[in-house]
Amino acid sequence: MLATSSQATAAESSRAAARRTAGGGRSFVLVSCDGRSFTLSEAAASLSRVIRVMIEEPQIHRGDNRVRFPSVSGKTLAMIAEYCKRHDASAASGGGGSSSSGATEAERLKAFDKEFIGDVGPDLLYDVLTAANFLEIEELIDLGCKRVGELMKGKTPQQIRELFKIDNDFTQEEEDKIREENPWLFIN
Repeated sequence: MLATSSQATAAESSRAAARRTAGGGRSFVLVSCDGRSFTLSEAAASLSRVIRVMIEEPQIHRGDNRVRFPSVSGKTLAMIAEYCKRHDASAASGGGGSSSSGATEAERLKAFDKEFIGDVGPDLLYDVLTAANFLEIEELIDLGCKRVGELMKGKTPQQIRELFKIDNDFTQEEEDKIREENPWLFIN
């Protein structure tokens, strides 16, 4: 009995998928709004709940391994991709082994996170947090929020407004009234 063309195509697709899986899994290309592309393994891309759902969509299985993000810039998506790759590599290595330097993978990952987010300015931090929230990457959201807290620590409300470019919603009279009614809020 001869196989139909669609059966042959389906069989070839299955064999190709098996080869990809046997060779370390599929890879996906994340595409930013400005056309920059970043290739991630399926495991790294799956750190995002949203991408994990997108991967399960039928068009991905038909050979289109590109996932487009029309509202995420290349600079921001580069950071997201770097974070996912590093955290996937850590999970793949088991996360607990130690190297010749004596540092465990968990310690190296903590050092990576600190360096990764430590030098990010408020504008890029906002973009990364917004994208991480949209993509539902909980660990990156937590890391970004911790960085926001570090940036705010020890600053006055005015300094925080300036840092994050937040307009003051209160008139001077309203602010004076709040200061008078709640002096404990403004003790340094």
